[in-house]
Amino acid sequence: MLKKTIAIFLLLMGSLTQAAVEKQQAIELVKRISKIMEPLAAEKNLQIKVDFKSMNTPGAFSKWEKRKKVGLITFSDELFYVDNVDLHAVAMIACHEYGHFLGGAPYVQPKPNGTIFNSRNKYEQMSVEGQADFFASSICSPLIEKLLENNNQDPIHHSFCKDKRSDCLTTLMGIKSSADSYVEILAGYDYHDNYTDLFDVTTFQTDRTLNIPGEYPTMQCRVLTMVQGLSCFENTPSGKCLNESGDEVELRPACWLKTNR
Repeated sequence: MLKKTIAIFLLLMGSLTQAAVEKQQAIELVKRISKIMEPLAAEKNLQIKVDFKSMNTPGAFSKWEKRKKVGLITFSDELFYVDNVDLHAVAMIACHEYGHFLGGAPYVQPKPNGTIFNSRNKYEQMSVEGQADFFASSICSPLIEKLLENNNQDPIHHSFCKDKRSDCLTTLMGIKSSADSYVEILAGYDYHDNYTDLFDVTTFQTDRTLNIPGEYPTMQCRVLTMVQGLSCFENTPSGKCLNESGDEVELRPACWLKTNR
């Protein structure tokens, strides 16, 4: 049950002894991303704080501080022990978390049940999981490109990134490593939701926008959402994107977004 927190990337792992990514490097990267996100938060008159602590459960979590227009993102120390979590994955996860506060509509559907999505909390708006993924690759990733090393040698990625944004290769690295991390994490729950390919577009269309607290699209849908975001060169107030030709297009995939619901 959700209690005052969206458990973003809720993880359950066994006994872990060796970090997959150097913790201090990961913390410094997140702090630098936070500085870059500050102007976007200021535009919405928001303050977003970041914390790091041991939570006995690896993950990253976003919530509003109750009755305050202050967002809190918490990274558990245990996240850095997940095998597939590298600095590119950390960056994509951080971008996703910021997307819950800065991603815009559609928002998680408020429910009058005493949670943070309750009508008494006037700052209840948080972007749904699919929109947070889309924000991560369409808005956040190009802003943090300079913080990440581009050592992507995959010829398929290079072919895909031709004529796309300059951050395309580093962003694809983040999409892949974060997706591999999610698969690994879910397997720890004995929940096996994998993705077939970064560029596989054969996925279901939802009959409604996935907007219930804690409701995630499938892994393939999440990957598709982030890859689609790479074709967005500029966002419009309506939530659509301008592609490389300046045309307004809807890039958020129907596997989680139903435009009329």
